[in-house]
Amino acid sequence: MREPGLKALKLFLIEQLESNYALHEEHFKCYLTQILQDNLPAEQAGSAEMLAAECAPRFGDAARELGFPR
Repeated sequence: MREPGLKALKLFLIEQLESNYALHEEHFKCYLTQILQDNLPAEQAGSAEMLAAECAPRFGDAARELGFPR
């Protein structure tokens, strides 16, 4: 692919990822909470929901750190 085509594809995929993430953020938080509860030590499992809620909105920050435009 030519460079303009690759840039256009990258922007399209980023937009799709961000819009789909926004639509499914709550589901993601629930899923991540369950994963954390299943894998954290028993004394930390109670904080799984709080940890998931803190991690979920950080997607935008992580994307920017990786060089994805907004």
